[in-house]
Order: sequence, then C-alpha cells, then structure tokens
Amino acid sequence: MVGLLVYPITDKQIERTWKTTEKTFLKLVDENKIVAIRENENIVLYEKLREKQVIKTHWIKKEYHAYHFGTKLLENTLGRKEFSFPKSLYTVFDTVKLMTNSNDLILDFHAGSGTTGHAILKLNEEDNGNRQFILVEQLNEHIDICIERIQKVIEQNNINDNFTYLEPKKYNQTFIE
Repeated sequence: MVGLLVYPITDKQIERTWKTTEKTFLKLVDENKIVAIRENENIVLYEKLREKQVIKTHWIKKEYHAYHFGTKLLENTLGRKEFSFPKSLYTVFDTVKLMTNSNDLILDFHAGSGTTGHAILKLNEEDNGNRQFILVEQLNEHIDICIERIQKVIEQNNINDNFTYLEPKKYNQTFIE
C-alpha cells in the first residue's frame, strides 16, 4: 500500500481543517465508514452515510430546547407572548461562554428578541465579566421587544449596568426607476 498525503484544501484552494483527529479518522477507516475516491487528479474523502441514521448533535442539554428556554422564558420575562420562536437563552449563553473572553465586545446583526444581550448580561453576572454587546435589528416590532427584554432583565436581576439604545433617523427615500 502506497501512502498519499491528502490535505483539507477545497477546489478553490481554500485551506480548511479536518473534522476529526487522526486517531478517530483511522478508526472510521478501519470500520469502513470513510471512503476515498479519486476525482480527476484529487483524492476526495467521504463519510459513508447509513439509511435512516439519526444525525447526532452535541447540543443535547435540555436547556437548549427553544420552546421551553426561548419562547416560554421570553413570555415570563415580558409577561406576555409577543415573539415567535426566540432562541434558547442557554444555547446562546453557552456559545458566548465558549467563544468569548470576559472583556469582549459581541456584535449580533440579527438581534430578534435580544437573546444574545440577555445571555451576555447573565454570563457577566456569573463570571464577573465585562462583556459588552451591540444588537442590531431592523424590524420595528422586534426592536421594541428587544429593548423591553434587555431593560427587564437588567431590572429583574438588579444588574448594575448601563443600557443605551439608538434608533435610526427616518429618512424620506426617493427611488428612481
């Protein structure tokens, strides 16, 4: 058997990283779950999929359930149902915890109901961090809910922090056809 080096580089020459460790990869090869196919001048590695195989997730904590820890949590915070399908607070919380340092600035361009801001406030309280956030939202009904949510979270949890929001000036737009 002749060994060939195969690198994780796309057809457009963009470097990627491997999905698994070498040890895990060799185990998958031994179990015949990886197949190498020559395509033109390249060797391409594919994972064999099994019919009716359930795709696994690592996001298995019950707190990641969007209905109970997104929709219901927001309802309890606002005192009414105003927003359809917000993300789970704990999914965002754990993501921010994994991906940021205590003094980072986090930007969310699709703020929705403000889950990211809520998660950052909660994480700062937990680890005494000083993360800041900028939430951007374009839908007026979402903006109002987002502002109210962040204000209530600060108030209900006695968080000693500032919250400032800006509303863009309304411009008259002329469209040329």
